[in-house]
Amino acid sequence: MARALPLWAAVAVATVVFAFVYPPFGVGPLAFLAVTPIALVFLDPLVRCSTAKAAVAGLVFGELASLAIVGPWMYSAASIYFARSTTFALAFTAFINATNVAIYYAPTFALLRMLAGTSALVRVLGSAAVWTTLEYVRANTLLGNPWALLGQGLYDVPLLREAAGIGGVWLLTFACAAAGAGLGVALQPAIAPRQRRRAIGAALAAPLALLLCGFVSRAIAPQRAVAGMGPLRVAVVQAEIDSADLWKPELRLAHVESYLALTRTLAPGSVDLVVWPENAIPFLLDADLRTRAVVADLARGLDAALLVGAPRSETSSFAGAATARFFNSAFLFPADGGAPKAYDKVRLLPYVEALPSLLGRAIDTPSDWQAGAGYSAGTGTVLFDVRSWRIAPLICLEAVYPQYARAAVSAGADLLVNLSNDAWFSGGAGPEQHFAMSSLRAVESRRPLVRAANGGVSGAVDGGGNLAGPTLRRTRGVAVYTLEVPPAAHTLQQRVGDWFAALSALVAATCLLKARRDGTRIT
Repeated sequence: MARALPLWAAVAVATVVFAFVYPPFGVGPLAFLAVTPIALVFLDPLVRCSTAKAAVAGLVFGELASLAIVGPWMYSAASIYFARSTTFALAFTAFINATNVAIYYAPTFALLRMLAGTSALVRVLGSAAVWTTLEYVRANTLLGNPWALLGQGLYDVPLLREAAGIGGVWLLTFACAAAGAGLGVALQPAIAPRQRRRAIGAALAAPLALLLCGFVSRAIAPQRAVAGMGPLRVAVVQAEIDSADLWKPELRLAHVESYLALTRTLAPGSVDLVVWPENAIPFLLDADLRTRAVVADLARGLDAALLVGAPRSETSSFAGAATARFFNSAFLFPADGGAPKAYDKVRLLPYVEALPSLLGRAIDTPSDWQAGAGYSAGTGTVLFDVRSWRIAPLICLEAVYPQYARAAVSAGADLLVNLSNDAWFSGGAGPEQHFAMSSLRAVESRRPLVRAANGGVSGAVDGGGNLAGPTLRRTRGVAVYTLEVPPAAHTLQQRVGDWFAALSALVAATCLLKARRDGTRIT
């Protein structure tokens, strides 16, 4: 037991450090130390720990860290959404974190352990590459979960976060993991002095290299603005509606009236675009001609386009039988009061909007849609034109996945707009986490991003990740932002994509092959 204590103590300390990186604490620079306790133990060849035991420790760490970061708001959301027992909500929360997060840290820790017998520099670079690669795998396989990636902790650290314009969030993760691993290896009691100096050098070089990348990213950032465009004035409306009340039939018209009343406080001609959040209209907008007419009249009266979140339906006929499909959508009502255009959410939320494919497809019937499990996925990016700006809506968690924003900007988007139903997250720091993690999409593409939530945090950031004005934080109100014209060119990250994640995988494979070739396998 005495020999096992350092191992499990490292897991416990790492869990606490990771929890403090993200909101509500939001101590972003701690991301550079998050891997330190893990490296101190699991990269030490003198610690008795098999790769199998390391995998178990990784599983435990992943579950505990994930629960510490998202557990409070996920439990609250599950309790309200499913309206089941406390036991069910706890079990659901534990299950989601185990299958979407913790399972990926088992191979991460096992691979780190395999590097323990190598030189200090191989241990540091190899562990940073392994950590980055497995986070990329976590974000892009199975159900896909890019929430609380290590590099996202730097969202509020000026200049450092701008390195995402070169290598995305993966470059930020690599630097943080390398710094933490370097310090952890340097603190190992039996390490040779020369190896210790190299580990310390790597630990110091990682944040400095990231700082340099931030300078370079800012220096080479495209400066030439898109021709024929002027600043865009955007109003965000947040009604702060409780998630437990959102879908109650007897309150749905009152919810819409809340958004109408707040929007009517804007003077005609004072803004170019008004954004309502996901599900601001909590019923099928395509089937309600009266509400569509009211919103269209409001857009015409304000001389501003209205982007609103609402579900829609689509009926098709096959062999004489009609089949209805439902979509979680964003509607753009033009300023001239014309017919709206729609974007359908592509990335559906597992267990809520659609069942995972391994469990069977969601049944597209009205009763299942009312329960939130019958949405169909959209087919891809849709751009809306507003005052010569091309607007790309991203609904809910789509803004946390880099590929959707990248596809939108590649298609010509000048502005990313995230409509979200963050009221579900209000039992913890979910709204703050969502805003923080989404803001990196702006940095990666040098395009401003506007977020409208029905509860939680609404606001806007410019292409450098800086706040474009005061945010609405868990309060009812309207905020107006003036967004400068974005550059015409694209960043390296936007042009090349997740190249740094691929580079990390290559570095990880090289270091692991070296460990195997040198016969440094840990048993």
